[in-house]
Amino acid sequence: MITSWSCRHGTVGNTPGQRYGDILGRNISGARGRLQLSQAAVSARMRALGFEWHQQTCMMSEKGRRRVTAEEIHGLARVLETSIARLMSPTDDDKTVTFPDGSVIPAASVQRSAVGENDGAVQWAGNTPVIPRPRPARRPGMAASG
Repeated sequence: MITSWSCRHGTVGNTPGQRYGDILGRNISGARGRLQLSQAAVSARMRALGFEWHQQTCMMSEKGRRRVTAEEIHGLARVLETSIARLMSPTDDDKTVTFPDGSVIPAASVQRSAVGENDGAVQWAGNTPVIPRPRPARRPGMAASG
């Protein structure tokens, strides 16, 4: 039997969840900054790869106001000389990620997913998502109970 943990309104405890689009946008902006490229330069590179990108497209994507397609993420990884996983992964400072319905999962789960691991953070009961309650971290020296 799958037990659910209601995790709505973008919070786990007192920690607000980050929208995934905001994380992706921040990562695009950070990668662009590391290369010291302008939004116009990123857009020109994207156009050179066949994407219909303009400076406004880059700006809206970085602000999380525009959804970036899978094909664009692939192109952006090449344009920004980084990896798809790096663009798509939350940072270690991110604690949680919020789905559009308000459900929240640990950012570490999204990091694992970006590199190809499904850790079961979202399970299914038919067509209903079930998000298991996170396990408390074990403190060093504590014996496992069972």
